[in-house]
Amino acid sequence: MKKFFILLMILLFMLTACSLNKNPTLKETQITTNGDNINMSNVPPIETTAKTLYTYIRFSWTLNDFEKLLNDANLIFIGEVNDVNFKFFDATTGNPPIEDSDESYVWLDSIYDIDVLKTYKGNTTNNVQLKIDVGLEGVKVEEQLAMLATRDRTEIQVADYSPLVKIGETYLFVLKNKAEHAFIIHPQQSTYSVKGPQAKRHGISAKDIIMTFGEDKWKEFLEIWG
Repeated sequence: MKKFFILLMILLFMLTACSLNKNPTLKETQITTNGDNINMSNVPPIETTAKTLYTYIRFSWTLNDFEKLLNDANLIFIGEVNDVNFKFFDATTGNPPIEDSDESYVWLDSIYDIDVLKTYKGNTTNNVQLKIDVGLEGVKVEEQLAMLATRDRTEIQVADYSPLVKIGETYLFVLKNKAEHAFIIHPQQSTYSVKGPQAKRHGISAKDIIMTFGEDKWKEFLEIWG
């Protein structure tokens, strides 16, 4: 009888521990993307609940080899992240939502304001606007929640790689430029900190990329950021 009582107490403790480890404030939705456009036909509508603070969205990306990465990128530059702002977009069209937009697919996206310091490929002015699907975790949270409240939302949708870059930091950006915004090609292959230019990310470093534009460009990089 005593052994039975002890086993019962252990079982109750395990069940309690499991329930405590569950986090009711987090939800996940998985989305497949080719790094260019999201295929919304396979994406379930994202539900909202008053208890949810963050909804984590898993984007499935395909890694690029070195040659393909550089071919796909039409904008390669070094820039400093100046700020980030937020704007609503219809994920099915990539445009701001209209009256007929399905609210389930209206996302609050992040737009990084980047000061261009050195351009290696593409046409840039002094500034690039980098658009990231969905919001950011731990960055300007109050601002995001205030904007979401205008659409009766209480959760912040974030990608599983959020945040991509930090305000005030300088990176080598490898992007695809379209109209008024630039977009990442892969979250692990589109930004390289100038603080570790020889560090490999999936076999590719900032030095590898810069060297394709000439050894003199690498020497120039070292003189400024080395």
